[in-house]
Amino acid sequence: MSAPIHGDSIFELFVRRAMISGETPALWTFEQGEFRSCTWDDLAADVAAVAASFRRLGVSPGDRVAVELPNCHEWIIADLAIAAVGAVSVPLHVSYRTEERLRLLEHCGAKYSLRSFGEDWEESGSTTEDVSLVDLVDQTELESWDFLTVDAAPLTEFSLPRPDDLATIVYTSGTTGHPKGVMLSHGNLAFDALALVEAFDDSSEDRRLTFLPFSHLYARTCDLYTWIILGNELVLARSRETILDDCKLMRPTLINGVPYFYQKVADAVRAQGKIEEPGTLQKMLGGRIKMFASGGAALADYAADIFAKQDSPIRNGYGLSESAPVITASSRKIYRPRSVGRALPGVEVRIADDGEVLTRGPHVMQGYYHDEAATAAVIDEQGWLQTGDLGHLDEDNFLFITGRKKELIVTATGKKVAPAQIESVLASDPLIAQAIVIGEGRNFLTALIVPEPDVLREFIRLERLWVFSKRGALRHRKVLATYRERIDRLLADHPKHEQIARFTLMGRGFTPDSGEMTPKLSLRRDLIQRNCAAEIEAMYR
Repeated sequence: MSAPIHGDSIFELFVRRAMISGETPALWTFEQGEFRSCTWDDLAADVAAVAASFRRLGVSPGDRVAVELPNCHEWIIADLAIAAVGAVSVPLHVSYRTEERLRLLEHCGAKYSLRSFGEDWEESGSTTEDVSLVDLVDQTELESWDFLTVDAAPLTEFSLPRPDDLATIVYTSGTTGHPKGVMLSHGNLAFDALALVEAFDDSSEDRRLTFLPFSHLYARTCDLYTWIILGNELVLARSRETILDDCKLMRPTLINGVPYFYQKVADAVRAQGKIEEPGTLQKMLGGRIKMFASGGAALADYAADIFAKQDSPIRNGYGLSESAPVITASSRKIYRPRSVGRALPGVEVRIADDGEVLTRGPHVMQGYYHDEAATAAVIDEQGWLQTGDLGHLDEDNFLFITGRKKELIVTATGKKVAPAQIESVLASDPLIAQAIVIGEGRNFLTALIVPEPDVLREFIRLERLWVFSKRGALRHRKVLATYRERIDRLLADHPKHEQIARFTLMGRGFTPDSGEMTPKLSLRRDLIQRNCAAEIEAMYR
């Protein structure tokens, strides 16, 4: 069992980890039909080789290098090798459409990109054959991954980054408007990961499974960087669709997830009618999970309750890209139901007069790339970052998030409504997969409801309804009456201005593929409302 390490940058932490842990298993990836492991020494050799190749091919300190890969061994090596040569990593979500991808590459001034030219990464089993370094200036393919790993060099040959040096530009998920480039230093990333490890009670004997994209800071800091600090084992899930199978195969002890994932697992337990049957949830996930952590959005109360009844409580955390990203966290022993935890060691949190959550400390970004006005709008002269979230602190300094400041609905009568709270309540019903509440400047609230298809089909079968199409199901009088009854019951304890006066059952869900959810599975409200303008206006006629 190895102890946590310390350093001023993630690259320095990795060098120390490789020296200490050497031949111990580090990373598990799925290759040629099975999960295979590599050691810290293996990773160090690859990082040194790729860094040497980068330097040989002309990658210089300060150059922007885009990483356009899904979660894989190569993503991790590239991230560390970029730091080794003093360049700046710019991770881009593989789900970006071509026009958005090109806009961001131009915005950050990327000179190079690591990309996969394969047709289907997942079906190829994460092969490196199609990964290449591309010169974006000359639009030429410089070298494939196999050649990038040929050069030999000792890891200690590379200079350690300074804490204030720019490490990465991360583009926010952009639930509203265009993504902004968040500039984070090596010190920002190292501080936040080290503070997170101090707040948690993880150990080097843990095995964590990750499925969230490394291109988002949640997984990058909470899975990848804490793994380096602790020296435990990291398993890269094959895909979101294989998470349960991968858990059964690899039996992890830790999982960082988002509410969407936990709600789907809770729905599966509920569908089996085994909420009160101990061990059901653990059996689904390999049987060794010691802690589930959740972040990225609000966790529905019903999902938290089901996990708690299964003696597998979820611990909530909170943060945003601009804070590297974690601000508060809960541990196995220190938590409070419905709270997102306490501030990490060295992190300050306070609540502004209007209820907005503010934070200050070494985790706060350097600013938005090429956008001084936007930076000044969110970081004041005292260094306080405006998070855009509303919340409150209890007497023991546990933070509770109540909604997004920009998402706050102000009705025509001046009533203020936090839609996420209502949506969470609605999604607790088995018949409802997703919900989005509408009402800005209107006389009453409405909702777009996405039915849970399997549950709705079973309801139609049990009720023996004459339904011959999806369209017919969504318009059936009995179906609509049932949804009306359930919505009213769910919101019975809410004040009058938070009641849903009308709703529409949607024939499709909101997904990342449609662009209506971010890569971390948060709803893009503005886009959904634009795409569904006809349905919304029909509810207000």
